[in-house]
Amino acid sequence: MPTKVFVYSIAAMILTICAELLFSLWSSMGQVQPVIGHIIKVISFWCIYQAIIETTLTEPFSVLSQAYSSYDAIPHPAIVVDNNGTVSQVNRAAVQLTGKSIEELIHKPVHHHFHL
Repeated sequence: MPTKVFVYSIAAMILTICAELLFSLWSSMGQVQPVIGHIIKVISFWCIYQAIIETTLTEPFSVLSQAYSSYDAIPHPAIVVDNNGTVSQVNRAAVQLTGKSIEELIHKPVHHHFHL
């Protein structure tokens, strides 16, 4: 089954070709063809926009949300600390251990809340 991105991309190509044909036949036809060509061109741009949004925003955030959920599924406290000793990520068990909110833990020195 083709992906949404593929379908939107193919639709945009076909619509752009149709719009360009209407533009090129404009001199021998009436005044309606350029208007229809511009409407078709706008629809093709919308298809391109949908394809870009689908690949650059929707899918990556979906993957991130799944990864975040699985990280929180770990029953033991887990923290990620950068090279400077600053907490960059904590799971739900670590938050419960400290009794603080995620906002109070993230971007703070690890030794303020955890002694490793």
